[in-house]
Amino acid sequence: MARTWQQELHHNAKKRAKRKGIVFTILKEEIHIPSYCPLLGIPLMKNPNGRYQWDNSATIDKIDNNKGYVVGNVWVVSSLANLIMSSATAEQIIAVGEGLKAKQTEMAMKYTEEQRDALQRLFKDDLGCWVDYVYTDGHIDLASYCNSLKELRTIIKIVEQFDIENGIGL
Repeated sequence: MARTWQQELHHNAKKRAKRKGIVFTILKEEIHIPSYCPLLGIPLMKNPNGRYQWDNSATIDKIDNNKGYVVGNVWVVSSLANLIMSSATAEQIIAVGEGLKAKQTEMAMKYTEEQRDALQRLFKDDLGCWVDYVYTDGHIDLASYCNSLKELRTIIKIVEQFDIENGIGL
């Protein structure tokens, strides 16, 4: 008879504990498999053929690796979350996440704040008030009365010249 998902998780964790010489006292009934990973929010799934999907597969994780598989020290998370946690402290994971987010934000920005301000001044000096606001991602809010093709072409030329002079988009 095939094992239930809960029995499979229990069996696999017990094998790992035995192989590594780690205390294992949890019972099958004490394993709760949530619908979603409590850390990443991704659905926990089991393939119909009995093999687990990698990122979404459920796994029993020891919260404190210095303790064994004991009540109060285990929870079920996704394999992806467990992999992320396997080699780093919570502080290191947070630092990597914050650093990656900052870099992605930086890369999404076309202009620095100084460049954005300079381009905004350039529009005001050359065009009056055709442009309401320039964003660091390159988005430009046009004034409601800027509606002629000639005005739009002028704005495009100013942006292209500014980008060339500042080495943007090369």
